[in-house]
Amino acid sequence: MKKILILILIIAGFTSCKVSKQDVVIETKKPVKEKPKGKHKVSDLRAYCLDWLGTPHRMGGTTKQGVDCSGFVCNVYQEIYGISLPRRSQDMAKVCKTIKDKNALEEGDLVFFNNKKGGTINHVGIFLDKDKFIHTSTSKGVTIGRFSEEYWAERFRCGGRHPEKK
Repeated sequence: MKKILILILIIAGFTSCKVSKQDVVIETKKPVKEKPKGKHKVSDLRAYCLDWLGTPHRMGGTTKQGVDCSGFVCNVYQEIYGISLPRRSQDMAKVCKTIKDKNALEEGDLVFFNNKKGGTINHVGIFLDKDKFIHTSTSKGVTIGRFSEEYWAERFRCGGRHPEKK
């Protein structure tokens, strides 16, 4: 009887402690290992990006629980190219070689937009092919957009190629 009572108390103690993923913060002093630059395959980029499709939008987010446009791009560039990008789309544009002509873009290049006509850059995605790019939409989460859509055609500012991207 005494053993059963102890077992019940132990079980009750464990079940009353609930910790969610959001409650856990892990800090580490270990340096992040960078992948060798220029060693990725085109299929790796597409597969990695497509695995994020449908991830919901969350302002400031960087995980599959929720991600914003620059958080998604930062994650992809770190994982595929071993490149750390600035966190804001405007700052990303500053560290890239500007490409005005969409026909000169290559898979994996960044594409920059302004969601307010004529304004400064405030949105970023990753170029996939002549008409497609992947980005995080506030309404659809991670999704594939098309330059042929009037909304994006009007808001496209430029492309960008990071100097370390091979």
